[in-house]
Parts: sequence; structure tokens; C-alpha cells
Amino acid sequence: MKEEYALLGTYDQTDRGNVEVIALSDDYDELVKIEKAIESVNEKLSGRDRENPSEEVEKIIEENLGSVDIEDGDTGYIYEIHTTRIVRLKDVEVNPKITKECGYCGRVLFKGTEKEARHQIIYCQVCKGEKQPEKT
Repeated sequence: MKEEYALLGTYDQTDRGNVEVIALSDDYDELVKIEKAIESVNEKLSGRDRENPSEEVEKIIEENLGSVDIEDGDTGYIYEIHTTRIVRLKDVEVNPKITKECGYCGRVLFKGTEKEARHQIIYCQVCKGEKQPEKT
């Protein structure tokens, strides 16, 4: 069975701001090729108008980056993408387990996933957020 890999990175000049999945593949070498094509596009557009790319850049995009969201469909603007790394998806925990503890008394208040904890108000019912006196 083949492993599935993800190329991670960030988009500059957008409001995205988060590390995102740039491309997915069962072939690690294909993602390396995509990463190099992105670097090549960034290099060729450095300091140039990203809304009017050269034919050379368009060719790189057409041949190597068809699966990548690198071009704005409405304006033709070419995003600058900074790749972070390639990860094997089985190594990425989708819903990591978390533990929330009281900051005052240290009691465990919640164990579960971040998704389960979302929108919950978690507080200690024992000490009610008041600093407890030191025991002597």
C-alpha cells in the first residue's frame, strides 16, 4: 500500500495566513517536483507584475502546477507560495488529544480532542478560579 503525502506551505499577499495543504499525492517525488516548480515560478516573478506572467511562467504552471491553487481565476494573479515541507499523512494526527487543567489547583478539567472542547466553557468548580493557599 502506498503512503499518501501532503506538501504544506503558506500563501503570501493573501489573507490566508495559515499553513495549508498545497498539494496531495501518493508519490513523494511528484510533490518534490511541484515544490521545485513553485520555487521556479516565485524566482521568475520576483519583483515583477504577478498579474501578467510571462509565457515561460504560464508554461511551468500548465505543465507542473495544475493541481495547485496558484492562480486567481478572476484576475490571473499568480500567488507567491512558500512551501514548508512534505509530510506523510499517516504521521499527521487529525484530531490531537488535549488536556485542560486548572491554572490554580492543577486538577484535570477536560480530556479529549480540540473539536470536542470547542465552544465549551471549561472552569474549575472546586477552586472556582481562586488561587488556593499553599499547604504547609
